[in-house]
Amino acid sequence: MYNYKLTCYKFLLVFLVLYFLIGSLAQAAWKFNWEAGVFLEHSDNIGRADTDEDDGTVLEPRVAILAIHEGPRLDAEIGVANEYRDHSSGVIGSNNNFNLDGVVDWKIMPNLLVWTFEDHFGSEFPVDIRDSPDEENRQDVNTFLTGPTFTPRIFSRTNLLLEGRYINTEAEETDIDNDRLQGKIGIQRDLTPNSSISINYLYEDTDFDEDTLDPTIGNIDFDRDNYFLEYNLARRSLDIRAVVGYSEIERDEGANRKSEGGGGNNLLSISYVINSTSSLSLTAYDQFTDTTSDSSTNGEAGLGGGFGGIGSGGSTGVAGGIDVGDIAMDVTGDTVDTEGFVIDYSKRFSRIESSFSYFQSDDDHDLVNINDRETNGGTISFELPLNGTTTIGLASEYRETEFDVDSREDEDFLIMLSGEYHARRNLVFESTLEYQEKDSDAVGEDFDELVARIGFVYTNF
Repeated sequence: MYNYKLTCYKFLLVFLVLYFLIGSLAQAAWKFNWEAGVFLEHSDNIGRADTDEDDGTVLEPRVAILAIHEGPRLDAEIGVANEYRDHSSGVIGSNNNFNLDGVVDWKIMPNLLVWTFEDHFGSEFPVDIRDSPDEENRQDVNTFLTGPTFTPRIFSRTNLLLEGRYINTEAEETDIDNDRLQGKIGIQRDLTPNSSISINYLYEDTDFDEDTLDPTIGNIDFDRDNYFLEYNLARRSLDIRAVVGYSEIERDEGANRKSEGGGGNNLLSISYVINSTSSLSLTAYDQFTDTTSDSSTNGEAGLGGGFGGIGSGGSTGVAGGIDVGDIAMDVTGDTVDTEGFVIDYSKRFSRIESSFSYFQSDDDHDLVNINDRETNGGTISFELPLNGTTTIGLASEYRETEFDVDSREDEDFLIMLSGEYHARRNLVFESTLEYQEKDSDAVGEDFDELVARIGFVYTNF
């Protein structure tokens, strides 16, 4: 739940950004990208109901700003986006969606000592991943992170790695508010100019504001020890990251009682540029972690939370993918053994840009077993420029989720046709026609929805 700390952290972040902005303007300039737009959306099932469907129209004014700074003493990327959804039907109340993603690196001693400040705020997290994915099943989650990174060179090709982090996570509805302290020590050896290997130890201490001490609910304070080896390779056409390790959690269940759990901490990520027209990437993982930690990294891809061209980063899928919330994260204070893989392939056929992906995951929780599930699915998309100003696209995604406890199965399907017209360099008209369907074993969770959307975006770039 929200408390005064959120306001304090926001103020601290803004203060630091302004302070470093003033101090570094003489050395390097800030770059600002912004965009504003208005969209009109009509749905034939605005409440995503199983029966008694109601249509509705939504007016969506939007604005997004991304600030970028690169200098000898300061690197920063700060993005804010705001979208107001004015519902006319009355089935769903009008709402305002605000997102902020900011990362500021203060290089106290360049290439040696860096202090990082991050803040990620958004409403992309579900209140309950098992409920229908409508606008009322979302909540704001804020994560603030700060701490130093110290990397002294101890030999000609060997660095000492020292990191410390304080992380605070606060949610609007779910009782997952927590404070996390992290400390990391490692030794990194450069094998070649393009590759390195490191041995690392990471300690975490997580304290929940509402510690239930109830193993059926979660939110139990815990300590975690991570031991892992990491290998990195970066070449022009090939990137590899491999992590092999073990994670152990000691959970406090009250009255001086402790319980322990542990599992693998393994990751393999490969990106390969096959030729000038195609590329392939693979990510496979088997990790024992806690569900609340995902909120601290959710917004990093894109650093903007904007729409259209500004830092829209996010999920594998089509234009944001099937709207089922961020199912990679359960908003519960639990530990989970998660394993799976994602394969992405992109190919340009003459003028057509295409991409294909397949994903699979299996999540087993220690405490809240009702969220145990297996997920698999895939995406496919095509984009065709008709001329220098007009582009059309077709995208589809399918996702199947099976919950272990009650054998519930959910199937989600999305197909979308899109069009984009550049009237001027800074003015773009966009339109989409989207059909989404959900079939579920749970009573009242089925729905189908057809949505038409049209609007424009004006940018300064």
